[in-house]
Parts: sequence; C-alpha cells; structure tokens
Amino acid sequence: MGSKFYIVKKSDFPRLIGHLLAEFRVFAPVAADGEYNFRKIKRANEIRTESYVKSYINTEFPPKKFFLPEGEPMIEYGRKGKIKGTETPAKSVIFGVRPCDTHALDVLDRVMLKNGHADPYYRKRRDSVLVFALSCRKAGKNCFCASMGTEKAMKFDLLFTDEGKHFHIETGSARGKEVAGLPFFGRTARRAGKARLAFRKKLDTENLEEIMTASFGSGIWKLASERCLSCASCPNVCPKCYCIDMAH
Repeated sequence: MGSKFYIVKKSDFPRLIGHLLAEFRVFAPVAADGEYNFRKIKRANEIRTESYVKSYINTEFPPKKFFLPEGEPMIEYGRKGKIKGTETPAKSVIFGVRPCDTHALDVLDRVMLKNGHADPYYRKRRDSVLVFALSCRKAGKNCFCASMGTEKAMKFDLLFTDEGKHFHIETGSARGKEVAGLPFFGRTARRAGKARLAFRKKLDTENLEEIMTASFGSGIWKLASERCLSCASCPNVCPKCYCIDMAH
C-alpha cells in the first residue's frame, strides 16, 4: 500500500481536531511542570502546535500506556460461574507521537500480535487507536536516534510534519487514508521536507548483540538489582518493554 501525501493548513487544524473530537477521544502532548505527557483533549485549542516546534522533544511517559496499561482487569468471575469479559476500548486518536516511539510500537506489535499467538487484549486496544505521528524538527540533548535508525517514523496512521503555515501529511495505513478523505486535507504530490537533526549523542551499535550477550554475567547487573526498589517505573518508562504480571 503506497503512501499518499496531503497538506493541512494550520488555520484548519483546530477544525480538524474539533471534527475528530465528535467521534474519538483525542490525546496530545500537554506541558505541566516542565514535562510533556499525553493528556485527553476536550477542545481543539488545547493542542499548542507552536510550542511543539519550540520546546516539545518527547513525552515523559511513552504512548505505550494506551496499548499496555499499567493495570487492567482481564476477566471477572461473578456468582453462579458468570464470566464477564473486558469491554471494547473507546476509539481514540493519539496526536504527536514521535518517530522513535513509532519504532517502539512496531516492536510491541511484533511481540504482542505474533501470528497465531496474538494477545486479544492488546489487539482490541491497538485496533481502537489511531496513531498520528509528528516528525521531529530538532533533536534533544539526550537523543541518539541516528545511531539506532529511529529518526524516521515507521508505524503510524498519519505522519504530520510541521512546515510553518501548514502540516504536510503522509498516510501510513488504510485507516489513515480514510481520515485524509476529510475536507480539511488537500492533496500534494511531494514528500515532506527533511529536517537536519543535530544529535549530540551517539552509540556504536556494531556487534551490540554479541557484546550484550558476552556481558550477561557482568557485575553491573548485580549492582542494579541490589539498588532496585521494585517500583516498576522502568517498565512503565521504557517505550517497548512488554513485561507483565498476572494475579487473581
């Protein structure tokens, strides 16, 4: 399925979000206490697109929480053996997902939706969410995406690129193409202009798998485990960790 390209004027963007709000829950990065996190949007003007260009690098917590929440009831047993399953998640749009997080989503999909072994809970949430990625226009001081090959978005329904007075839009799925059929979108034949991202940090990834395997018995892991408080912060912050624990 080939991508198609569109333009949405910044002046039309609030109207687009307002239209989506009538059918979807919409989440976008919102700043609080110096950090951006995905928050539910009630009005289109809550999405500050200009601040994204100036200060938004990434969210404090990844969008993984929409697909692998911190906790959820998987099945409930009632009296007389009655079983209650989980409800179908509400349809949602996540706007502002950075390219690196789309790569993490691809990892989760490959694990959780593996042929013949798909997790039904993950599948329900995945099918209920539209991912609107947002290209980076600058690199953060701790970003090293060039080393990992994650600076270009790969798993999205629509990819937004800020080009000043308008957004350039690339479709990445059939669902994305359906949204792009709204009257706010104008067709274009060109691809989005690429930003020159200046990464301050680099990681040598040559033979990285072999190095990690050889370091399995390293004392650094023992040191980390001794200091672990079992707060579960690391799997919540990591954008592609799929560790789970079940209890009844």
